[in-house]
Amino acid sequence: MTPSARDWAPVLRLAVVVLALAIIYWRTPSTFTNPQFWGEDIVFFDEGIAHGWRSLFVVPAGYLVAAQDLAGIFASYFDPAAAPAIFNYAAVLLTLLIVWLITSPRLDLPYKPLCALALVVVPMGYEELGTITNIQWILPVGVFALLFMRSARSPLVLLGEALLTAVSAVSGPFCIFLLPLFVLRAVQTNEAERRRFCAGDAPGGVMAMVDYLGLKVRHLDSTDTGGCSYLIHLAHAAEAIAAGRCSVALITLAGKPRTGALPPRPVGAEGD
Repeated sequence: MTPSARDWAPVLRLAVVVLALAIIYWRTPSTFTNPQFWGEDIVFFDEGIAHGWRSLFVVPAGYLVAAQDLAGIFASYFDPAAAPAIFNYAAVLLTLLIVWLITSPRLDLPYKPLCALALVVVPMGYEELGTITNIQWILPVGVFALLFMRSARSPLVLLGEALLTAVSAVSGPFCIFLLPLFVLRAVQTNEAERRRFCAGDAPGGVMAMVDYLGLKVRHLDSTDTGGCSYLIHLAHAAEAIAAGRCSVALITLAGKPRTGALPPRPVGAEGD
């Protein structure tokens, strides 16, 4: 990714989110102009008022619905007349959050803007969009994206993503089945796999150097431009770090130009 592309990446992500919001408004304008409870929304609101935080442990249909219950608990602290708007806007914000996650540079996925917008153009949008009851069909898409993302470098981002995964896992019947995959990924991904980058033109190619050093790498670069290769490697390493493809870069020089004296140069020989 070129520096200019990196500069535009956040703008593009924000543009996709704004476009997704416009599509939601176009498809379900009443979500914004005349917020109403939909389906079981009123049940979650009643439980929030009657049971407070204990409603998180109520199992209405054989599985937990933490995201919906949290909306009910939050709405219980405000005027009941505002509850439908709180429910609708909470569902919209969670949907836009998933759109934002899908466009993350840490997710290696082609046509990410189109994939993200596909979330808000589903055929049954009048039932899925802007309704906290059915947010359980939206959240698994974000959790699935997180499963294939590179780890964030910010502890706050990691914490936020962990909380989203935890809440999603107990909000509907599906996400809980992804938790073993997260555990398996954490076990198989060690520090070297997350933090190593190797670039070089050693005899046998870059893979020979990786094997010789016993590295487990996630990103490789074997660009060979002659004597300036290592300056190019330095630029590529900085670019890879900035793009999140690695956080530590190892650049190798497969040569020994200073181990012996150069032969005498003939008088009048041109420089090479």
